[in-house]
Amino acid sequence: MLTYEDSRFQIDLPCADCAGLGQTDHQIAHDVYAVRVCDFCDGDGFNTHEAAYDSIADASVDYPNAIEIREVGGVG
Repeated sequence: MLTYEDSRFQIDLPCADCAGLGQTDHQIAHDVYAVRVCDFCDGDGFNTHEAAYDSIADASVDYPNAIEIREVGGVG
């Protein structure tokens, strides 16, 4: 439940598709692999999610693997 005290936070999470590496390996032939930029994170190695919480500590409880959590403003 959102309250007037909730703030918006941006949460950077490691990309699940490339394990935070920013690139993926694709097999193109037997024993031959090509390295490509990850399509899900555009090579950054993380995805950004935005959510409302009372504090960074509260957001950290829901996102313990977050790379970074930063406040971006209030709700509303």
